[in-house]
Amino acid sequence: MPIYGKTLRIYRTMKKLTQHNVAGQIGISQQDYSKWENTEVVTEEFLERFLQGMQCSKEELQQIQKLHYQQ
Repeated sequence: MPIYGKTLRIYRTMKKLTQHNVAGQIGISQQDYSKWENTEVVTEEFLERFLQGMQCSKEELQQIQKLHYQQ
């Protein structure tokens, strides 16, 4: 299942983080991170960087995505 940019936004807000916080943790600018939150589907390359920097799993994001899009 692909991960949507909106799912990254949901995860970030659940953790009460700003785009700037997340961007710093994964080593990119806030502007670049914002582009990923606003993209339809994130690439596997970016997803791996996000997962490592945020110390979360793809399964966790998939669960959030599943719950959010069932509503």
